[in-house]
Amino acid sequence: MPRLLLPILFLALCLSPLSAQEDLTLDSAFFHQQKDLYQRWLEYEDLDEALCVEAILVEPEQLTLYLGFHTTDEDTVYQTWKQLKTVFEEKNPITLEQHLFYKLVQLMEIREDQARVALYSSYDVVHVPDPCFIRGIYFEDGQVQVFKHNCKSEIRDIEVQLPDLNNKSQVIETEFRSSSRRKEVFDKIYEYAAKRFGAATCEGQPGRVFLREKDQVLRFEVKDLCKEVITESRASLICQWLPIDCKERREWLIFTITYFETSMGFKLSCQIDGKVGSGYFGTVSRGAFYDMEIDFDPYLKDYADSFKLELQGLF
Repeated sequence: MPRLLLPILFLALCLSPLSAQEDLTLDSAFFHQQKDLYQRWLEYEDLDEALCVEAILVEPEQLTLYLGFHTTDEDTVYQTWKQLKTVFEEKNPITLEQHLFYKLVQLMEIREDQARVALYSSYDVVHVPDPCFIRGIYFEDGQVQVFKHNCKSEIRDIEVQLPDLNNKSQVIETEFRSSSRRKEVFDKIYEYAAKRFGAATCEGQPGRVFLREKDQVLRFEVKDLCKEVITESRASLICQWLPIDCKERREWLIFTITYFETSMGFKLSCQIDGKVGSGYFGTVSRGAFYDMEIDFDPYLKDYADSFKLELQGLF
């Protein structure tokens, strides 16, 4: 078990104080349970050969997930992280730091400003009292920020063998011949989403849309949806595996949309994450919903393809 004497250093250096909010320590049992699911997600994403979950620290106003490496050699850690980022970002529209951070927020069911991800080259404060590789991932000024600290000495080039990362997330891309700029595009998509999902009702209860980020990335979540992803024909399988009331099942979707300018106009990339459970979100406690990505990934992929057609109809 790691000694958690070091990992709050970057927080003190770069984060502003948080205003008084709910006490996260009341849900500590749930957060520690989700820690194991995060490790399972790393394995699903083929990131586990480089990264592993060390621990989580739950404080009243924030939750910090500590990730580690399978070695404590500073040079190897640096090269492993550098190559992992390069391989991941060649195939994905968001950074590796965003990917790790967004999944933490989704699995733990917390706000972005309550979440932190920390990576250290070593948690052994006896043998490595001052690790020089540190990454701190947090949310500030409306977007994901990264605190970086590297070794002062020249780092050697080391060959590190990493797996060929498969893009398993529900990412769809589509190109448009238009001169529309990012803000205009994000405004139009969010306006459409608010209208579309707000009109989708579960027994008279409209879906609720929440904007999370709209600067470099458009990120919004929709709660209290019925049968968006898990249709009637698929419900029986879900109910065999998850302890939910299938007749009262509800879905929670998170959309992450990135914008890239091209020679012909622009390209959009949309990633969709989801949870399924039973009961309205305002009446159930944290932890009542289950992640769709690992076990029910094909459903999300089909839904992402369908949503792609909706985006194409906007421009």
